[in-house]
This record gives sequence, C-alpha cells and structure tokens, in this order.
Amino acid sequence: MTRRHRLARLGALAALVAAPGLAGAAPGCKKGQVADAAGKCVDACPAGMQYVPGGTFTMGDPKADDDRGPAHEVTLSPYCIDTYEVTAKAYAACQKDGACSETQTYSGCNVPREKFADHPANCVTWEQARDYCAHVGKRLPTEAEWEMAARGTDGRRFPWGNQKPTLSRAHWSTGGHLYIDTVKPGSKKGGASPYGVQDMAGNVCELVSDVWAPRYPSGAQTDPQGAASGEYHVCRGGSYNNRDADAISATMRRHGYSTGSTDELTGFRCAMACTAGK
Repeated sequence: MTRRHRLARLGALAALVAAPGLAGAAPGCKKGQVADAAGKCVDACPAGMQYVPGGTFTMGDPKADDDRGPAHEVTLSPYCIDTYEVTAKAYAACQKDGACSETQTYSGCNVPREKFADHPANCVTWEQARDYCAHVGKRLPTEAEWEMAARGTDGRRFPWGNQKPTLSRAHWSTGGHLYIDTVKPGSKKGGASPYGVQDMAGNVCELVSDVWAPRYPSGAQTDPQGAASGEYHVCRGGSYNNRDADAISATMRRHGYSTGSTDELTGFRCAMACTAGK
C-alpha cells in the first residue's frame, strides 16, 4: 500500500468516526454515553430514557402476508426512548398542569385509581398520548423507532430474544389465566430489550406516532414517519390479556385506533431525538 493510499484510508476512517449518527463511537465512553465536541463523554439521554444509537435493521416479519410485511430495511438516526411506559401518576401530574385532558374512567382505567398510580397510564387516546409527550419535551416514537428499540438489529422475535414468553419476561395471559389488570412498569426484568427498554411485550399495548397502513413499503427507508394519511393509528407490543405469544411479539401491529378511541389495554411511552454530543 502506497503512502498516498494509507493517508486516504486514514482520512476516510476519520470521517467515518466523525459522521453524524456515530456519536459515541469514540473509545472510553460507557454504554449510554456519547462523546461531545471536546471529546468528553456525556450522557446521551435524560434520566429515565435509554439510548438507541441508530443504524440499520430489518423491520417487519419476512414470513408475513399481512400488515407486518413486507420485511424491509430501515435506517434510523440515534434517539432516546423511555425506559418504562408512562405511569398513571405521571399522566395525572400532566392533568394537574392543565396540559393533558382526563382519560376514560371506566373499570380498568388506572389514572383515576389511587392504588394504580405506579402502573401504566392506560385508557388514553392517541391525542392524549401525543399531548403528554409534548408537555414533557418529548414525542411519541415512530413505529420504526419502537420496533428497533424492541428487537435491536439481529431480527429477534421478542425483546429478550427468540425464547418463548414466560411470566418472568412479560405480563400476558398465559397458562390458562386471563389477567384483568396491569403490573408496574419494570416488574418483568427478564424481558428487557437489547437497549435496556422494559415492558415492550405485554402489559399495555403502546401507541406510536404513525398512521396505520395495510402493508409496509417494500423499499429501504430512512427515518420513516409512516403513511402520509389514514384513519387509524398503530399500537405495538400487545397487552396483558393476550394469550397468543405471537400477539406480544416485536413485529405484531394492532390497529383500529381512530384518533379519539382507546381502551384499558392501551398505553404509551415517549421518545426524543438524541442531540447530546452534537
């Protein structure tokens, strides 16, 4: 290799390390940290959120002939996502601030139930979830962000891997028992995703920002925002009353959520762009 070729290669490598979306590639930073302009390691995300460094993964189920397909390549910019589902207590605080409207109050809805303050905020509409996230300086995750946070880049079926769900990994109705209530977020430590995100299978189905479409686009996508228009929104991850393991898999999509509809199985978490180190 000539001296000129060696210099060109070193220059290319330096540009790669400095490229947007590769923050944190500098050696010496701990997991969840990125390097700032001065080379100092800083937390990539605020407390209570997990860092997803972005990159490329295959979204969807390669075997699906329904709305889980076609499987397609997606590239995402780095982002942060809540470690846990938003709690009833947190949502009630937003109501007190006047930034969030009252959720449904029928049986099974957690926000009005004092004993369920540390459980997920459920019975929320898509608009209410959107408004809460905006109030705390965040946003709903896109469907692609949700799926990458749930399954990483190795194509796993569930957040923890390809092993079957158990009650140590997810809150779901297995073994002939139908659960009728949520559990506190973080109760199922064995179900953490590759990025440390909890409860992405079962407990409550999680609303995302996207409008539902009956099929994914077939080509490669970069930071997709979902269909341009549509009547329904998407909910991901399944819920506590699902008895079929496939219903809580990382590729399952639940739709039928018009802007104002909800039920006791529906909750959410928030996300935001990662700007640390930029």
